[in-house]
Amino acid sequence: MSFPESTKLTVKRKADFSCCWCRDRHNKVDVHHIIPEAQGGSDEEDNAAPLCGSCHDKYGGNPNLRKEITLRRDQWYEICAKLINPQYGWPIGLDVPVLSFSRAIPATSSVPTVGIQFTDKDPGDSSNPPLLYVTTHFKRSRYFGRNLPDEDEKWLYVETNMRFALNLRIQVQAQNDRDVSSLMVFLTKGEERYLPDFVRAAPPELRRQYIADLDRGWALYGPAPSSDRGSGDYLRVWREHAESRLMISTFTPTHAGISIHARFTDAVSSKFAHYLDEAGFANGDAA
Repeated sequence: MSFPESTKLTVKRKADFSCCWCRDRHNKVDVHHIIPEAQGGSDEEDNAAPLCGSCHDKYGGNPNLRKEITLRRDQWYEICAKLINPQYGWPIGLDVPVLSFSRAIPATSSVPTVGIQFTDKDPGDSSNPPLLYVTTHFKRSRYFGRNLPDEDEKWLYVETNMRFALNLRIQVQAQNDRDVSSLMVFLTKGEERYLPDFVRAAPPELRRQYIADLDRGWALYGPAPSSDRGSGDYLRVWREHAESRLMISTFTPTHAGISIHARFTDAVSSKFAHYLDEAGFANGDAA
């Protein structure tokens, strides 16, 4: 017997759907027994390790590495927990902007696709302008400029501007179909057509669990500037205390970084999902 589907989903989410040994998000991860069933290994979560096929073939069959696999798994869980569950406990009275307005942004010479911008106040009111502007453009390549070849990739270029002269620009990529469907399911609060095939085919209880689990959020990542998987650009959305929240960050290999936080309304969530769908992010295969 293999692990129950609910256990597999729990383990994969704890590992941010990546291998606990190589930590490469491009490799498909599966849940493997640390101690094989044939040798008395249980189907409990404590005996489960998220490994890609390559790492499982290289290390999973070596009984001398079982303890190390467990240690690597637990360490990776801790690292991912900081990204998956950013429970920051914002102090009472902290003025975190609520993005509640949206408008289309025209293409530019460097970003030749129409974008969408979210603000915390009406951008047309010059007497009380927004404090925060968050602009997103969908791109098919990490590069900028017109007449670039269509690389059939899925990138989001995000630019944030605050009235206190703070500007942050990041690029993040949907690296696989899981990134696409998870973000879309989160933004639409479980719209059926964005659910992965295996979830659609699952019993109703498992579908509900999958959608509820996504309240913990989802992240898209940019290319890491070093071998440290904790560095690079991040765009994370999650729900906390009945609020939808957003974190846009860039981190160095030493985990020093800059982050901008915001909340956003259900209307903005719906409009963001509509923009991503219309732009092509939610359609076809991700790179």
